[in-house]
Amino acid sequence: MTAQLGRLLRPGKRLRWIWSIGLGLPIVLGLVLVLLIAISLVTGGYEPPNLLVAGPVNGFPTDTPRHYEDERFWMVHLKSDEFVALYDRDPLSKCTIAWRPEYELIGKTGWFRDSCRGSSYDLAGRCFEGPCERGLDRLRVTIEGSSVYVNLNEIAAGAAPEAGDQPENPAR
Repeated sequence: MTAQLGRLLRPGKRLRWIWSIGLGLPIVLGLVLVLLIAISLVTGGYEPPNLLVAGPVNGFPTDTPRHYEDERFWMVHLKSDEFVALYDRDPLSKCTIAWRPEYELIGKTGWFRDSCRGSSYDLAGRCFEGPCERGLDRLRVTIEGSSVYVNLNEIAAGAAPEAGDQPENPAR
């Protein structure tokens, strides 16, 4: 009985290639996968660029924030002709900061708002309401020729609020 079972399980010459592919192919694919994983661990992974070309200088209307979702910052062209790149997370709550053009505070509309704790920031990223202890973090902005560049690796902590600061809001 055992001999008959062995003959049934042993493939014939015609079916031997099916048996070989059935076992050989997964082994070869497994070895290739292990080799690819080893190569990815040995070589450096993806590193994002240090500098981002945000756009042309004349491509940013004054007092109109533009969000760069993938890089996680807001670019603002202020009335003073200064460009600021504000990190889009609240320093205290770490929640995403949204631009709320309709939100009114101290008689002015247009504020960045933290939906988690209710902190409000002007276009320059300075804190004017809520439990915020300092302004929004800033990324370094440079202008070369007619292009605006943002250094994604240089982040400076926002300044603490000062008495007498006047908010920078859109002129409406």
